[in-house]
Amino acid sequence: MTLQDRVLEVLRQEGDERNSDPEFRNLSQFYEDMRRLGIAIKKQYTLPQLDTIGHSLITATDTGDAKP
Repeated sequence: MTLQDRVLEVLRQEGDERNSDPEFRNLSQFYEDMRRLGIAIKKQYTLPQLDTIGHSLITATDTGDAKP
């Protein structure tokens, strides 16, 4: 059995356990109701994505200082 098969099996088992849990089903339904009403929304952040690798490369290539 490959690692992928084992991961898929565990995910299937965990999903089965959660789906049979009445508290989890109630919470899922509550979340879906809040999402449908527009109360639970995915937060959109306005911060730019951090660029730790490309910044020095782009800066170096823009100024012609890039080294091969």
